[in-house]
Amino acid sequence: MAKESFPDPIIAVDMGGSNLRVALFKDDTIVRYAKVPTPREGSGGEIYSEAVIDLIRSNLTADDIASAKALGVSVPGPYNPEKGELIHSPNLLFPVVPIKAPLENEFHKPVFVMNDCNCGVLGEVGIDGAGDHSDRNNVVYISMSTGIGCGVIADGRLLLGNTGNAGEVGHLFVDDVYSVRCSCGHTGHWEGYASGRGIPHFFRAYCRKNQIPMKCSAILPTAADIFAGIKEELKNTESGADSDAAGADGCGGFGVFAGFYEELSKVNARAVSSIIAAYSPAVIILDGSVAINNGELIIAGILKYIDKYLPTPEIRLSRLEGKAPLYGAAYNCALSLGRQQATEEK
Repeated sequence: MAKESFPDPIIAVDMGGSNLRVALFKDDTIVRYAKVPTPREGSGGEIYSEAVIDLIRSNLTADDIASAKALGVSVPGPYNPEKGELIHSPNLLFPVVPIKAPLENEFHKPVFVMNDCNCGVLGEVGIDGAGDHSDRNNVVYISMSTGIGCGVIADGRLLLGNTGNAGEVGHLFVDDVYSVRCSCGHTGHWEGYASGRGIPHFFRAYCRKNQIPMKCSAILPTAADIFAGIKEELKNTESGADSDAAGADGCGGFGVFAGFYEELSKVNARAVSSIIAAYSPAVIILDGSVAINNGELIIAGILKYIDKYLPTPEIRLSRLEGKAPLYGAAYNCALSLGRQQATEEK
């Protein structure tokens, strides 16, 4: 999209499982930005729209808000576009979260809501142009954060599905050995194993399955703890060091984290292999805190175990510093306003 066609300004919001972000766009550039933790307690789903309203009013000026042409909101799915609500989103506290109506009533502007990973792939292709990759028409964007999801551009078109929730790849079935329960309530889903929330539960299941003593039975190590253990063990292996010392989380001894990394890599490779078989992308872009903080390990593990049924696409990290959904939310606003204007001019 050319800069001259980008309405000026736009307010974009990314409602993530861990953080809420807001940005003010002029042309296609962020001129104001802020983030706060996503609410962790409250009496109902309205806490999220209230937090978004407070985030906007606390970090943008009255003139910013008054001059904005529209609000674009990136949300974790599933999203019901008819009711303007999130329904049973596994990484939020409440089964129903109203979004569209509260924001329209508060700001009296058009509000355009889209699944966060659809926003992510729009941000990568519409703003970043998928980096220096020549094929912008076949791109898969995967967010590995609190949860896992993806957005797909196939043959130049954004795949939305029947209700706009295509790309819920976090709920691809990847395992029937460890039977880890996903936050959606089912077992064997990729998100239950490889998301920031799921990795600690997968690690515990791995230790139990392999009869590895766990001194941390009362408190799960975090995903960051586990990746730190993986990195340390792999570093020691490369240097020829040997140790029987327990890891920082108090679980087992040398080799536990490296062994778990192999299992995690197999799970990630199964999911990515399925995504390649389904969409045949030219490039897969990984984003989200889990991927960005551990990208080299994750990509190496995927490439080690990936199925070779179809050609392996380029797999790389996002270059938008966690802001791809914000860029996509703004870009979705621009596209939606353009469609509305075209309809009115007919």
